[in-house]
Formats: sequence, C-alpha cells, structure tokens
Amino acid sequence: MPESAWFMLFFSVLYKYNNKKERHIMKTKTIQNKLLQFITDEYDGQDYETVANLIKGNQFIAAANFIDILDTSPRDHMKSIIEKQPSLYKEMFPEEMSVYSEFAEEGLAKESLFGSYVGVSQ
Repeated sequence: MPESAWFMLFFSVLYKYNNKKERHIMKTKTIQNKLLQFITDEYDGQDYETVANLIKGNQFIAAANFIDILDTSPRDHMKSIIEKQPSLYKEMFPEEMSVYSEFAEEGLAKESLFGSYVGVSQ
C-alpha cells in the first residue's frame, strides 16, 4: 500500500473517531441541560444540579452512584432523562442493560418464549 494511502486511512479513522467523540459530547451536554432544567425544584433541585455537574466532569460512575441513593421519584426521572442517550446510559448503568430482570437472576421468575415473565414453581 503506498504511503499516501496509509495517511489517508489514518486521517479517515481519526476523523471518524473525533466526529463520534464530538457527537457524544454534544449529546452529553444535552442531557446535562435537561437535568439543569429541574434545579428550581424545591426538594430535589440540588440533586439534579449535582448529577448534571458530575456528568459535565465525565464522572459517570459517581453520577450513577449518586442517582442510586436518591428517592424513587427523582431517581427514576433522572434515569429516564439519561436513558435518551443510550451510550451514556450504558456507561452509567451497565447492570441494567441485561436481558433478564433481577427476579430472573434470583431464580424467582423466568422469561417465557413470548417475552412475559412466568413464576418458577419450586
């Protein structure tokens, strides 16, 4: 392969990588801005701001751990906002991307062929 072809291939790969990285940053900023819309909430506003700032600092695991200790309502709402960016959601909550539910992992239920969960008799 000629030398110029190697350079073209290298820059092509580099361009795709940078482009993908920039899109991820833009989508992360969108999620951050959506979370910041709720900072005026009387009870949970500071929690939304904390998570948005952690995401801004690329501290995704810390943000996920913080979300996990919140009350049900703000936790579920934040997760639903973050879920709109699948790559970020997978990075923050990898354990929730599995096929089976927690019940299936514990042996309390199994998934039938039609997608519904059926209790396991013991």
